[in-house]
Amino acid sequence: MGESWSMLNCQREPSMITKSLYANADVELLRPLTDAPCPHAPQRGVHVYHFPLSLCSQKVRQALDEKGLPWRSHIVQLPLYEQYDPYYVRMNPRCVVPTLVVDGRVTTDSENIIRQVDRSFEGPQLVPEGAAERAAMERFLGLADGLFMEVLTYGEIPGARKPLLIRRGGKNSHQHKLELLAARILEHGDEPALLRAYTKKRELVAQTIAAMGSEAGIDAVVQDTEETVAVLAAQLSEGPFADGGWLCGDAFSLADLEWGVVLFRLRWIGLGPRLWGERPAVARYAERLFARPGFRTGVLRWSRPLRDVLAPLLFRRLGRLVGRG
Repeated sequence: MGESWSMLNCQREPSMITKSLYANADVELLRPLTDAPCPHAPQRGVHVYHFPLSLCSQKVRQALDEKGLPWRSHIVQLPLYEQYDPYYVRMNPRCVVPTLVVDGRVTTDSENIIRQVDRSFEGPQLVPEGAAERAAMERFLGLADGLFMEVLTYGEIPGARKPLLIRRGGKNSHQHKLELLAARILEHGDEPALLRAYTKKRELVAQTIAAMGSEAGIDAVVQDTEETVAVLAAQLSEGPFADGGWLCGDAFSLADLEWGVVLFRLRWIGLGPRLWGERPAVARYAERLFARPGFRTGVLRWSRPLRDVLAPLLFRRLGRLVGRG
């Protein structure tokens, strides 16, 4: 996800953030790792560190399943803030999921990972061959990746009926992240790499809190999302999808994969009717994406909160309590 500081129009406050915070390649710690050797990672096999309901994890799982690639699952419990555990941050200094490990080599950032998966493994190609189709794919990948999904997911949006898990899980969680990261900074001040990672992450969490802290800020993020979905709708109505193809050409691409996950999240948090209730082309596109076998295994199979989140979380917490005893 990206750190783009764009304003939608001149009426917005200059400091108003409407885009995701993780794509600023000028910030070294935010620059994705690609096939980087890591002594702290498993040295054999394909491993994915992920969380079942994480949007970015959903993208990567679907990409692997589209390729038919076996992989080993490692759940990082976001409700327990395990993404800040030193063992994990030593692999992924962004302190986020997912992380892909292939034979001891680490790749981070969901969009970067799905590109690496497509380049590195056999199976259906997810990048078009034609220059025009590739350019369209890059455009729509950028639009999807730039959405400020964290604010959309956890921010108070009028009229959005969000799942109980989101309402409970998001309450005060960002403030707790600040406190936890401050403690980690003090605890690991003698390890420069961890210190830099925790310090930068705390800065990003503070910026997210600021974006969610005002009604105007949330309205700006929602407006940006509405404008982006309008661009998507125009492409679907006028491009290859209108004649039976996909978003950018005749073949399913990384842009379709990413938009399927994004639309699923937007619908899950109650924004579907607002964003595409009057855009039937988007509704048809979403249903076609949701019916894809790779989406069913990579996304839907991991989207049962009781089985995939609450039960493992309870067992993990019990295990920690027993360990303390």
